[in-house]
Amino acid sequence: MNEMFLNIRMTLWDQMGNRAKAELLSDLFFHKTGRRPTEELARFNDKIRWAMMFDPTLLKCKCTDKLAVREYVADKIGEQYLPAIYGAYDKPEDIDWDALPERFILQHNASSGRNIVVGGGKSRLDKGEAARVMSGWLGHVYGRADGEMHYSLIPQKIIARELLDIRTDIEVMMMCFNGRVEFIRTASWQHSFGAKQSMGERYYSRDWGDAGFQQISSPLAPVAPKPKKLDLMIELAEKLAAGINHVRVDFYELANDDIMFSEMTFSNHAGWERYNTEEAELRLGSLFQLPQRDADGFSRDGRHALGL
Repeated sequence: MNEMFLNIRMTLWDQMGNRAKAELLSDLFFHKTGRRPTEELARFNDKIRWAMMFDPTLLKCKCTDKLAVREYVADKIGEQYLPAIYGAYDKPEDIDWDALPERFILQHNASSGRNIVVGGGKSRLDKGEAARVMSGWLGHVYGRADGEMHYSLIPQKIIARELLDIRTDIEVMMMCFNGRVEFIRTASWQHSFGAKQSMGERYYSRDWGDAGFQQISSPLAPVAPKPKKLDLMIELAEKLAAGINHVRVDFYELANDDIMFSEMTFSNHAGWERYNTEEAELRLGSLFQLPQRDADGFSRDGRHALGL
């Protein structure tokens, strides 16, 4: 099926009836995987894509929402691991710039990668251009074309939050299955002339050893020093992931070696990450236990969240 045609159909989602929506998701899943959502699934990326489309539960929506997740995190591990929030806004015009500190981050709560870092002082920020960018965030439902349906169910906000003094060379992401950290994924960076340049990504075992496989979607990052508070990261990630079949829990490692919660992600690379062996895909897939599916391929909680 033509991808452009599928994307056009997804833009009409809100005007569709329930049966048309179920058929569209089935067609989109088949286009991406070559399988129907009711078939037996073994590969990790196929299960990621199934979960995105057919299991976007209310808990996933809450934990993906960069604002709502704060309640969940505070309850599970304590609010001391949360960056400060300065404000949450329905539109850029609601922002009281005078009430904000000199340094902060503006974020879209219902997407990935939509940030404006105000690190050089708000007096240097082009507020008109920032408002234009943020209006664009709010005017587009993130992830729907790829079938990341949990994003589309989140009420959209703009957040102003604390700008942390983070370790800038590595991001640490805990790959949790059934409440246990099985692998750790990192993204490494270097900074040159003020620009952030990717050095690639790498997988580790939970004790920072060799994972036995690697991703090949981006360059392989060099081996990084083990985070000083890795054991605490694992402990906190497993508290947040308790009762969840699969989630990626990300942390910031601060320059003073403390840690802060970053985000919870249920659609790692939207199911597009490639691995160096087929065995790796199957190994990860075997850890990802799917719930019972109905005749259309939905989980009970996923169908309920989508209102189908």
